[in-house]
Amino acid sequence: MDELLAEEERLVLDRFDYTLAWGIGGRLRATAAERALPVAIEIAHGATPVFLALLPGATPDNND
Repeated sequence: MDELLAEEERLVLDRFDYTLAWGIGGRLRATAAERALPVAIEIAHGATPVFLALLPGATPDNND
């Protein structure tokens, strides 16, 4: 748990907006696609989904 808390502190962004969300989502999707990973990626700004991608093999339940 301590390791996760330390990682969370290192990953704090100076800013976050829709453009940044799409950039992060796009890079995550590209990496997952290169590795043929069956993942779901969702990035939200508060309660508003900004980026959503399901790669082959993933299902809508993977977001949960």
